Amino acid sequence: SMIRLTVQPGTFMDGAEVGALQTENDMDIVLHRRGDSVDVQPARHTVVRAGDTLVIFASHETILNVVARNRRPARKS
Repeated sequence: SMIRLTVQPGTFMDGAEVGALQTENDMDIVLHRRGDSVDVQPARHTVVRAGDTLVIFASHETILNVVARNRRPARKS
């Protein structure tokens, strides 16, 4: 499955690196957009921020999980 989403403030994606997100969530981030800058196949060290747009390929179940977690702030450890 594929989805385009906007990263919400304080969620698990806000402040995370593309590579970590891909590895930890079994997904492929194929596009990263911030403002007018678009990066196809962004580097693993690219940091994702609230307001960025991502295009993600993953299993349907993973997509549903990512969407749900993008709606609520991450828990503080």
